[in-house]
Amino acid sequence: MKNIIFTIIALLSLNFSFSQTVNGFPLSDIPSEYIELVGASKMLKIHQVELYVDYGQISKVSEQKNGWVIGEDGKKMSFNGMMGAINLLSENGWEYVNNYSITSGNANVYRYLMKKKDN
Repeated sequence: MKNIIFTIIALLSLNFSFSQTVNGFPLSDIPSEYIELVGASKMLKIHQVELYVDYGQISKVSEQKNGWVIGEDGKKMSFNGMMGAINLLSENGWEYVNNYSITSGNANVYRYLMKKKDN
């Protein structure tokens, strides 16, 4: 009975830890040493951002959809500010290196450089 309970708990925790993905990779398994997070504020919700992860995976304009952070429901995730996104990436094995922001039209665009944590 203990083995069954342990197996169920292990499977549930595995599913939870891989619930956010980029281009099919769990956030902790992105195949790169460095990534750039690009957070764009939403049009009518300036404190919410959609997060795009660039790790060099885009070679064509048609592949841009491969950079969005996708939740377990299969939809683009929104965050309450960039700190929520930074904390999520930190929990998944990434550390902050540097950042800057720009204003494009009426939207703010935040760019954060992250590096895989040393194990």
